[in-house]
Amino acid sequence: MTILGALNVRYPHETWVLDDGRRPELQRLCDEMGVHYLTRSNNKHHKAGNINAALMQTNGEFVVIFDADQVPLPDFIDHTLGYFVDEKMAFVQTGQEFYNLDSVQHKTNWKESETWHEQSLFYNVIQLGKNRWNAGFWCGSNSIMRRSALMSVGGLATETVTEDIHTSLRLHAAGWKSVCHEEVLAMGLAPQDYLAFTVQRLRWGQGAMQVLRRENPLFKRGLTFAQRINYLASMTTYFESFQRLIYTLAPSIVLFTAILPIQVGVLPFVIHFIPYFALGMLANIALGRGYYKVFETERYNLLKMMTFIKASFALIGFEPKSFKVTPKSASKGRSAITQLIWPYYALLAVMLLSMAVGGLWLAGVFGGARANTVALAITEGWTIYNLCIIVAGIRAAIQHVTRRNTYRFPVRVPVTVETGTRTLTGITANLHEQGLAVLLSEPLPEAASVRVMMHLPHKTVAGTLIVRSTHLSNMQNDHSLWYNGGPFTPDTSIAADAIDEFLISIMPQQMQPLSGLASSA
Repeated sequence: MTILGALNVRYPHETWVLDDGRRPELQRLCDEMGVHYLTRSNNKHHKAGNINAALMQTNGEFVVIFDADQVPLPDFIDHTLGYFVDEKMAFVQTGQEFYNLDSVQHKTNWKESETWHEQSLFYNVIQLGKNRWNAGFWCGSNSIMRRSALMSVGGLATETVTEDIHTSLRLHAAGWKSVCHEEVLAMGLAPQDYLAFTVQRLRWGQGAMQVLRRENPLFKRGLTFAQRINYLASMTTYFESFQRLIYTLAPSIVLFTAILPIQVGVLPFVIHFIPYFALGMLANIALGRGYYKVFETERYNLLKMMTFIKASFALIGFEPKSFKVTPKSASKGRSAITQLIWPYYALLAVMLLSMAVGGLWLAGVFGGARANTVALAITEGWTIYNLCIIVAGIRAAIQHVTRRNTYRFPVRVPVTVETGTRTLTGITANLHEQGLAVLLSEPLPEAASVRVMMHLPHKTVAGTLIVRSTHLSNMQNDHSLWYNGGPFTPDTSIAADAIDEFLISIMPQQMQPLSGLASSA
């Protein structure tokens, strides 16, 4: 789909696929699709080395870079190239939006057709705000870069596992400019489960620590004061997790010991703390421009806490053992995720035990509380709030387990199904060129092989569906229809391309799920 998206970009260009996997089947695919294929004999310096090697074998002053899980939209170059009229412009970074709305980092309300993801605030507010200070940094994908700018700093930085922010730092220090473009011009695949989410965030955190240690923005020559502050803020945000851990454990320590961390009366504390807390929260909401969700932000900050604490040790030399790409395949099961979230279970146990001890203090079992009973009662409430946040985070982590290697779009397309003895009409419940589910008035036999004619807006394509799952639909308004799903094989590569091109065309509407998709079909 990434190759198809690149081929459909309207501005004249060449498309190159950089394959560090050295896969003959991918080279054959590139030959069939009419795009260039490049590989190399080793994987030195990982993604940065892969791109640097390609820069030495290609030409063209402007280079558009996409990860293989991102799909460019047709106007990508038309809407970004104009910035380079400024000869000092090094790169234009666009935001990242994701089409798999059921990922672990999404909060999607299918009934209300609303969706939000954990990176929304960064791409839609923080990065755009950095434009004021010429401090928006490259995010590794969905971007267009000036080749001469890259070559002037020796290509992509290879000393850290986050070549994107490291390269940006060098470009800004060399006097180059950047801009973050406020428009969705590509759609991608978010980490589907908590394992993938953790791998990605750990790499980001470790890379930031490596940059801080090796090329600290505070001391980097060439940066403006504002750029130093911006880069430092982006890299030190990972240390917030230590603070969050202290805030999470503080109520439990109070409940265990009945000793308050500050010596002040309850009323003066409430009078000062409540306005401070409320005004801070209101400031975040106002500055967040609708992308700051209080409860969700708290939940994801807790989910990232242990990962960021682990990443922080890279600052003192505990380097990542290898470069790990974000997994995109089916989950390894709940057992793998359980291994990652056991610290949160431990936190839950500590908090529940502390609440029990706090209750005993309040009941006078220990001979009378050493702290104000009202303060202890408030601390019990604070602990309950933390419990709710952690439980919500654990629930999100263990629920997002996928058994598919490909994401199926929840799109409705009319279909005709031929079973060999009869012909049925229905609609798709979800769709991908490698798998789909159809909603029919009756069930299909499991393991049956049926012919499916799919009536796309501008073309009808056919293929074979192997039925693996059959049950009454639990979808809204579809309770009387049967869900029949499984692997799907299009008859021809042309049919597969037609399905992919249709899915690419509806990707932007994924941010308005279900209702927008139904109307497009």
